Amino acid sequence: MTAPRRSDREIASEAITDHDVDDVLAEFANDPRRAIRALLEGIATLALDKARTTSRGYVRGRIYMGIDMLKLP
Repeated sequence: MTAPRRSDREIASEAITDHDVDDVLAEFANDPRRAIRALLEGIATLALDKARTTSRGYVRGRIYMGIDMLKLP
C-alpha cells in the first residue's frame, strides 16, 4: 500500500517551526500587526506576480477568480 498523499498545507505546516515564527516577530520588533501585514503583503505580491505571468488563455481564468478578494490593483 502507498501512503496517502499529504496536502501542501500539511507539508508547509511541518516546515515552519516556532523558531521561524519568533524570527518573524523579532524582525518587526515583536509587533504582531506589523508582522502579519508584511506577510500578507508578501503573499499578495506573490499571488499577483503569478497571476500576471500565467497565461489566462491557458488556465481559462479559473484559478485566479478569488484573487480580487486580496484587493490587488
